Amino acid sequence: YQYYLESSKELSSEGLTEFSSVVDWQKLLDDRRLIWNNKLLELLSDEEIASSQIWTIVSENAPSELIISNIFDHRNLWNWFRLSERLPFSFILEHANDYDWDFDALASRIGSHDIQCILEVLDDNNRISDWSQVTEMVTFKFLKENLRKYPWDFHLVTNESISGTAQL
Repeated sequence: YQYYLESSKELSSEGLTEFSSVVDWQKLLDDRRLIWNNKLLELLSDEEIASSQIWTIVSENAPSELIISNIFDHRNLWNWFRLSERLPFSFILEHANDYDWDFDALASRIGSHDIQCILEVLDDNNRISDWSQVTEMVTFKFLKENLRKYPWDFHLVTNESISGTAQL
């Protein structure tokens, strides 16, 4: 295994398969020589290898295109917090109700318009836990139009320091 690591310019799933029981996967998944592809994801999903730590690193390091094309097949293994932090917003919006996204993590990287788009397509408001953050992000017009539709943080809504709340 050490010889393979030292002598290889590229690390492929084919070359790693025979060493799978001795590989330090956490270290290897950060190696720039690693070839990310479907076969590697299949190898990493093996019950002897798969763990939350391994799949957190996979969720952080695998190319977005590879994740997107394999998201369904490995849906029980991904770290959804990490994916919510890094995958394209357009993909998450399109699949908002299909996967276990962390909408609080997503909210920390998007703006007012995008969070309003998520709210309009989301089937279950309980999938958002930090309504204080969301309440602060939406426009006053959106909040006013949807006052009864979402579980807003009414302490923030009625605070005089928020522009326009006196009109409510």
